[in-house]
Amino acid sequence: MKALLVVLGLLSCTASAQIHRSWPVDILRDQLQYGADTPHAVPLEGIVQGCARLDCIPALNHPAYLPVADSSILRGRDWVLGLEIGSQAWAYPLRILRRHEVVNDVLAGMPVLVTYCPLCGSGMAFDRRVRGKTLHFKVSGLLHDNDLLMIDLETATLWQQMTGEAIVGPMTGARLQPLPLGMSAWKDWKSAHPEGKVLSHRTGYPFSYRDNPYQQYSRDSRLLHPVRRQDARLRRKQRIWGLKVGKQAIALEMRALQRYLKRHPALFLLDGRLRVYQAADGSIQAGLERQPLVLVNSYWFAWYSFHPDTWLWEGQLDTGNKDKYE
Repeated sequence: MKALLVVLGLLSCTASAQIHRSWPVDILRDQLQYGADTPHAVPLEGIVQGCARLDCIPALNHPAYLPVADSSILRGRDWVLGLEIGSQAWAYPLRILRRHEVVNDVLAGMPVLVTYCPLCGSGMAFDRRVRGKTLHFKVSGLLHDNDLLMIDLETATLWQQMTGEAIVGPMTGARLQPLPLGMSAWKDWKSAHPEGKVLSHRTGYPFSYRDNPYQQYSRDSRLLHPVRRQDARLRRKQRIWGLKVGKQAIALEMRALQRYLKRHPALFLLDGRLRVYQAADGSIQAGLERQPLVLVNSYWFAWYSFHPDTWLWEGQLDTGNKDKYE
């Protein structure tokens, strides 16, 4: 019965906005007891409930890993998120992350958080230490601009997955430190990291991880909930690589970048200071004057929702106007 309830909870989260149902329990009001007096950085009415209760999608808190040769469910073209700390590397298959969205772990002595929002197509990793606390996270069941809101167990603060910012609760205004997280085809990642580890599909939950409940969603243009702002320069779910240089956001259209990097070893922007290239494991990496930058792969609508001032690269040459990126 517990297994059945977990499956039904996940399916209800996936389909919730299609029917715009009223949930019997209001997560913000009834479970968190949050209201107008609660510290918040966004309007509370802009937060949407995606499923019936807190923790309706189960986070992974004690993840197990396998040697790359022992993962039996992955095919060569499956996407994985890759995290490297020092000389060690871990892969997180989207097949698994779509079902859990949040992974808490300690890797190479660092408390880390690996996240994936299927509605935004965005994978992000963070250091779980902030303001002297080491936080543990789970899925809140709430969304803001269609993006996953995580909740920490220590303070019950809600955190925006795309930005790492605390937006409702006691820690409002705090930010998690992002960690570089690549995205690669499994065949390329395991070839480049033969000693690496991959998140095990033996999670203890009743999911096969062989199907994709968001497959149709990823193929059409519909959004499950309204967003504050949109931009028609790209299709809503066209994939981009997003990064920040100082306060300026930059989006690189994914297909244009792939075409460019097939012909050139790297893309140079900002008068040559910004270098974007493909690493040995197939992931896209970037550096500003040799300092690595955090890139996020996401749908265009999601990146633009949180970075409306973004500069969009679709294959055009660098304008040389470096002042706009300072």
